Amino acid sequence: MNLNLPLPVRILVIDDDKDYFENTLENQVKLLKMKKKIQICLDHAGSSEEGKELFKKNEESSHYNGVIIDYWGVKEKGGTKEESGAFLDLITYFANKNIAKAVITGHKSKQKEVGELCRGNYDLYFKGSSDSGEEKMLTDLWYKIQDSEEAKIVNDYSEVFKVFNDFHDDKTSEDNRNKLIKCIKNMDSSIRDDIEDNLTRLRKIQENIYRELNKADPNLVSDDNLGPPIDFEKIMYALYDKGLHKHEIIGNFSWNIRKFSNAYGAHTKDPTKYKETPTKYTVQALTYMMFDLILWFKEVVDELE
Repeated sequence: MNLNLPLPVRILVIDDDKDYFENTLENQVKLLKMKKKIQICLDHAGSSEEGKELFKKNEESSHYNGVIIDYWGVKEKGGTKEESGAFLDLITYFANKNIAKAVITGHKSKQKEVGELCRGNYDLYFKGSSDSGEEKMLTDLWYKIQDSEEAKIVNDYSEVFKVFNDFHDDKTSEDNRNKLIKCIKNMDSSIRDDIEDNLTRLRKIQENIYRELNKADPNLVSDDNLGPPIDFEKIMYALYDKGLHKHEIIGNFSWNIRKFSNAYGAHTKDPTKYKETPTKYTVQALTYMMFDLILWFKEVVDELE
């Protein structure tokens, strides 16, 4: 099933002019939503140092799909001194990051100089320009992101990702979506760190599903069992009392996802003591079990309405 789901877009804007961010870029985002049904979320950083911190903090969860860099900005967090060094610092830092990238400047006289620095990696736009300004920049970034590997994954498994869109709050939807995308991207990796990280992602997605089930009906998943730490066994036995069959597909899948992701995930203290070594096929099997668990969650919530 391919539902042609757009990948939600979150872009980091690094520009020392907060008024420009709030009164120009954010207003343009509202206009694009009304005119073209394009939905973009923007986060702001006032310096190159702050921008790198924000990106690094969220890099594991693939929080950002794109970045917009102001040509003439501030380098130090909390600073006020504008310099080209801030720009050079940022384009170097983001050069090898697998996200959509744009540079914007109000210094049109510097077009040739900035264009040379951007060539091959960043698209250049001009503040307040009618033909290559904010609307074109945000629209170009949107479509570039919709052509990305992440967007292809969302559409390849659209029936699953639609559950996150329709039944989770925005924060949980973004968290589960980004974790599952990363897991699918790395399903074929035999690198031990990738395998352990993927198993940890699956464990966290599963915990989020039970938290969302609690929001839908606290009688199904009790607040008392959500921890921290989450009491998986009590949650499962309470679900059996409410009609989930212990030895049928979803019951077995739920236990397997929990058991193996707990025993072999990245939080495990001493992987050298593994009785068995998980492989990429372990990850693949549990990921497909997760797909069924997500669809089961949708059926349960549908029945509550």
